[in-house]
Amino acid sequence: MSPRNRDESSFDGRAESYDSGRLGRWHELIVGRVADVATTTAPVPLHVLDVGCGTGGMLVELTLRLPSALEIVGVDASLPMVERARQRVDGRAHVIQGRAEALPLPQQHFDLVVTTLSFDHWSDPARGLSEIARVLADDGVVVLADLCGWWLRTRGRARHRGRLLEQARGAGLELDRRATIYRIAGLPLVQAFVLTK
Repeated sequence: MSPRNRDESSFDGRAESYDSGRLGRWHELIVGRVADVATTTAPVPLHVLDVGCGTGGMLVELTLRLPSALEIVGVDASLPMVERARQRVDGRAHVIQGRAEALPLPQQHFDLVVTTLSFDHWSDPARGLSEIARVLADDGVVVLADLCGWWLRTRGRARHRGRLLEQARGAGLELDRRATIYRIAGLPLVQAFVLTK
């Protein structure tokens, strides 16, 4: 596996253009669909975390959809992405730099954790899931959405459902349900996994 493929800092140079063009429109579509899953699964969360928040698209969406949330936090490893997200979000969301594998956040604090198209870029996905489990409240919900399908080449990554769920179980998280977010040529490309403790 190439270290560059796992290096979150490779997004540093993409922060300004990340939301533009065809790929930007596709990301916006995915964010909307994942937000649908998150807000129907946890309709009134008080403490919300977006891991791998990128330029803040999900944070913007969640601040609009969750007006009663007391706290909405975004974490991303790339400082340029964090700076771009801070420009986009209103005062309700707080964005910090940090890695999924070492979240600078308190234990058992968040009742909704979302991560969208980020999981596959973590340097240690199993450790990242353990950190999410650590910051998740006992009755909390995780919505993890990423490229995942039996037909995708894994190159050592958790793009296969079985491998992803094995890593989740290792972190103390269990599958509640799964939803296909986006298909290509009839095959699932982006799937959302709803995980609980």
